[in-house]
Amino acid sequence: MSTVKCTNIEALAGGGAPDNLLPITCSAWVNFNGTGTVAIRDSYNVSSITDGGVGIYTANFATNLANANYSLSGIVRRGSVNIDNNLFMPLAGTYSVSGVQVNAAASSSAAILVDCDIVCIHIFGGQ
Repeated sequence: MSTVKCTNIEALAGGGAPDNLLPITCSAWVNFNGTGTVAIRDSYNVSSITDGGVGIYTANFATNLANANYSLSGIVRRGSVNIDNNLFMPLAGTYSVSGVQVNAAASSSAAILVDCDIVCIHIFGGQ
């Protein structure tokens, strides 16, 4: 058996990842500060974050996905010493090809939305 090592994998046509890699690669991800003026720390295929109010964030994709049938996961933290555990949940009906809206809520009640200093969102699929 051979081992293949490389720095970049590129489609023969010269753009993006080869189609056979798309299902196993992250379509979009972002790590951002969700307190005060939201600010992206690092990202892939996320152009901006829209702050919809306390604990409500929309990640806007730089390049639209082909469909809205993607898988979403994420994690949040509020406070440097984890003041409390937080839930991360997408709002029903907010998946779109151009972005996704999510909520961060205190673990004591899903009705208490909270701003978080670290918000991470991961999107797989939708190619």
